[in-house]
Amino acid sequence: WELFSDALGTAFETELRKALTEQVATEFEDFYPGLGRWFYVKTYPIESGLAIYFQDVTHRRIAEAKLAQVNQELSAVLESTTDAFISIDHEGKLTYVNRNFETRTGLTRRQLLGESPWDVFPDLQHTDFFEAVNLAKETHQAQEVEYFCPYTQTWFFAHIYATPGGLSVYLQDVTARRKVEVERQRQTELTELLLRLTVQVRESLEVEKILQTTVDEVRQFLAVDRVIIYQFAPDWSGKVVVESVHHPEYALLNQVIYDPCFGASQVGPYRLGRISQVDNIYQSEMNPCYIEFLAQFQVQANLVVPIINQDQLLGLLVAQHCQSPRAWVTDEVGLLQQLAAQVGIAVNRAKLVTALKEQEARYRAIVEDQTELIYRCTPDGLLTFANAAFCRYLHSTEAGEAKGEQCYFNQPIRHPLNEVELARFEHQLRALTPVSPVGTIECYVELPNGDQAWYEWTMRALYDSEQNLREYQCLGREITRRKKMEFQL
Repeated sequence: WELFSDALGTAFETELRKALTEQVATEFEDFYPGLGRWFYVKTYPIESGLAIYFQDVTHRRIAEAKLAQVNQELSAVLESTTDAFISIDHEGKLTYVNRNFETRTGLTRRQLLGESPWDVFPDLQHTDFFEAVNLAKETHQAQEVEYFCPYTQTWFFAHIYATPGGLSVYLQDVTARRKVEVERQRQTELTELLLRLTVQVRESLEVEKILQTTVDEVRQFLAVDRVIIYQFAPDWSGKVVVESVHHPEYALLNQVIYDPCFGASQVGPYRLGRISQVDNIYQSEMNPCYIEFLAQFQVQANLVVPIINQDQLLGLLVAQHCQSPRAWVTDEVGLLQQLAAQVGIAVNRAKLVTALKEQEARYRAIVEDQTELIYRCTPDGLLTFANAAFCRYLHSTEAGEAKGEQCYFNQPIRHPLNEVELARFEHQLRALTPVSPVGTIECYVELPNGDQAWYEWTMRALYDSEQNLREYQCLGREITRRKKMEFQL
């Protein structure tokens, strides 16, 4: 100790004296200030004293110190990052989790370290994340995967790297981006739905099919239990005329429903576009009688939009959720408003079409009862309309008693006129103009018995607003008796 006085009070003195006093072997590592080096020391008691083995481990200790510093700096980075981070060893156990991972999962390092992540989070097994981790482990190649974590209700983008000790996994929260993508997709689908249904309303006359398609697609888009179209009666009771339901137990089709809370006083606001939007009927400010009314139909969330056309309240387009309360968002309300407007147009068109068909039926009945010959044709002579009298006329030159009465529409008209009379008839048609659209001509038909049947034809050319010829309308009246009298005179 006189030679190495600078070792006094260090591990060198403590361990060597212990070996001498207790006659036991010892080993230790310590820094010797006199040489500025780290030594690994082993001591063995012998009869004459101690045998001491020294190994200079300075380089190793310096490398370990640098590695510890790097690990400390890396740990500081991992603890401060906004990403979650975990390390998994070759046995599949968690060896490190950062503070962000603890915060997101609500679990501590003590609960996590040494455990398999699949034991702690069993629902992640057989997910894309699980498969990517196993693939990185087997191939020792980096993997990337995006997945939804049900425990944190978060979307993560995982970067998985193979390391000498196992796997390092960085978990980047991409929930905000996913929400933006989902909302963008939702807006695209909403626009496409509205455009598709609008085109159908504008182009189709199959109103019942249009309305059924509307409620089906709206229910599917909103993911609700029931969408109905409710049509008012004169006493403001009503009937569910169209519906789409998630389950048969929610069906109300063709039910006549009387709402005791809806009366004439409610008509005005709805006619002006009032919208009823209730996320939870039991936490709303609605009249108790209306809550009771909706509850009998299992309704928990209710969205009602009026169907209006030409200031007339035709009915209601209603979306309802029955399994639970539901928040209605702005674009959903806007969708129902726009579709209700299209439904109003479709219903009004249906009424107009019905009225037009009834008017056409009355016109045809009148025309069919006429003894005059009436027909219409295109400018190139294709038959578009004819009454029964004209159809009989077309077959007037046929021999026998059973003469046909068949007319072939969209086929060329074949008047039973001889070549000269037909040329006169066609010349008179071609002579009609927008200035002089009406003309008259007398023609005869040679009958099978050798007699002649005379007809007076009044022709009218029909033009559109741009003076383009659209059709000819011809009315023929038999004048055989008059012509015979004229010939006798």
